Amino acid sequence: LHHTHSEDHKMRPLFLVLLLSFLQLLRCHGADLPGHMQPLGSHRPPESVPRLTHVPSAEEFHENWEKAGQPVVLEGLLKGTEVLRNWQQDDYLRAQFGEDKLHVEQGKKENSSGAVYFISMAEFLDRYLKEDIYMVSDMPEAMRKEWPLPKFLLCGGYTQHLMFVYLWFSSGGTRSILHSDSYENLHCLVSGRKEFLLIEPKYTETIGPELQEFGFYPIDVDSVNMTARPGLAEVPWHKATVNEGDCLYLPYEWLHQVRSHNRNFGVNVWWIPFDFNAEECSPPHDIPDFAPIGDFKVLPEMQIKSVLKELASDDGTIRVQDFLRRINENAYIAGVTLRNVREV
Repeated sequence: LHHTHSEDHKMRPLFLVLLLSFLQLLRCHGADLPGHMQPLGSHRPPESVPRLTHVPSAEEFHENWEKAGQPVVLEGLLKGTEVLRNWQQDDYLRAQFGEDKLHVEQGKKENSSGAVYFISMAEFLDRYLKEDIYMVSDMPEAMRKEWPLPKFLLCGGYTQHLMFVYLWFSSGGTRSILHSDSYENLHCLVSGRKEFLLIEPKYTETIGPELQEFGFYPIDVDSVNMTARPGLAEVPWHKATVNEGDCLYLPYEWLHQVRSHNRNFGVNVWWIPFDFNAEECSPPHDIPDFAPIGDFKVLPEMQIKSVLKELASDDGTIRVQDFLRRINENAYIAGVTLRNVREV
């Protein structure tokens, strides 16, 4: 026994040397990978996202962008609108919506463990410039009466398939995780600037879906470990810069990660994919440039169907614990409960 113990003791330094050599090899290998331990997207230059300087018709938007599954920035879509002028002013928001309760997250770098709570708009305005907080909230009814839905979403069936209308409000510096959504998205910016990193859905397998849950990827977007995700080095990405007054159309299932700058107030409208009805858009001169989104219903059954679709297994079953965990983790679907699932 003494002899065996002595041999083990002699082997320990050799084992440590081998272990340290192996770790050094990993570090060197990682250092050779473009983008290793750097922000997401550092592995290669981005490709551009098309930009439109005119307002498309519903038919043009559907055929050229939605049907094609192609992101596009609509430059200055909200320029000159009353909502852009008013919502850039904290005093206006306080006076008009100060008592509305809104969903706020603790921490401007998105994660699943941060505190989540409801506070009034007035309290948020008192705190957001001084604290590490981020409003991610369903838009209150009073605000929906002012938010303009553009003309290319006012016919063809879009207003019958609206699912969410959300606010994204901070002092800037927010970083989302890499994720995808199962619905179409128009994200408009009231103030500030946002940088969207976009990846086509076909690269999901390359990145590694085995580490994906509910469309979210557990990647540190500020320091990507490329040795853990070697396939990511081969994935092309697109960059979309959205300035105040601009809107980005983001097709469903495109992966995206978002960074914000300055006082940053965005609104996004999500809708369920559907069969476009061109007959609803004739004659085109009868369609206004904008209409308040409050004039239309945002259907809870659309939200519920989206959640159930994400959670369903191959045989169509859904575990209750998965459903409840999904609700607790995601502010977008905070209004969905077991009760209104049964009602639908």
